[in-house]
Amino acid sequence: MAIFGKFWNGTLTINSVDLSARVKSATLTHNAEVLDITTMANASKVNAPGIKNWQLQVEFEDDLAASGVGSVDATLRGLVGAAAVAMAFRLDSGAISTTNPEAQGNVLVPAVPMGGPHGQSLKKSVTFVGTGD
Repeated sequence: MAIFGKFWNGTLTINSVDLSARVKSATLTHNAEVLDITTMANASKVNAPGIKNWQLQVEFEDDLAASGVGSVDATLRGLVGAAAVAMAFRLDSGAISTTNPEAQGNVLVPAVPMGGPHGQSLKKSVTFVGTGD
């Protein structure tokens, strides 16, 4: 099994645009709802697994260029409220393998912020919401 000591060479593609060079951090989260199925017959709370969900939280060093490879704002702003687009993410840009898996799926982009603290570098934090398995 490969052991990653640091996360520094990942890849992120959204809607066929490689945004990897602008990614500051990225966290892919899989979760499942927890359903309370407790009844009066139970002395303790009883839970069951519910519907699964996943999302990718990414912080970008913002790029407000009107177009071009890796232009964060131009790539993402038009996706807000639009149909789902393809996403591919992996922790290392090397070949996809069992020790370097790639997460792929379709995502919605519910919001794209603009701005930040005065005098600081512009960052953009975006949550990509999975649309299925």
